[in-house]
Amino acid sequence: MKNGEKGMTLVEAVAALSLLSLICLMFLPIYSTCTKEHHAVNETKTALYLLEKEAYQTRDHLSTAPSGGKEDIYTWEKNSRGAGTDICVSWEGANHRHYEKCLFVLEK
Repeated sequence: MKNGEKGMTLVEAVAALSLLSLICLMFLPIYSTCTKEHHAVNETKTALYLLEKEAYQTRDHLSTAPSGGKEDIYTWEKNSRGAGTDICVSWEGANHRHYEKCLFVLEK
């Protein structure tokens, strides 16, 4: 901007918008990755909730999910072992990674 002038020239405005656009484009992939990871964390929370619920039902002999059963994106697997049961849930997350959580439940 020249001395005595008020406001910005068109070239200055275009340069400022270009820099702002470039910065936004640099952060877009980071935002996308963070969003996918957030969804994966929520899926993990849901899986842990379902796993705990199934563990209580198995312990109290009220289990409804068969081994190899599916619920939404989650796949169940149960194996009796010794004095208890292994309950595992696996799924593919929003970030295209494979997850598996297991819990060993002792009989009452």
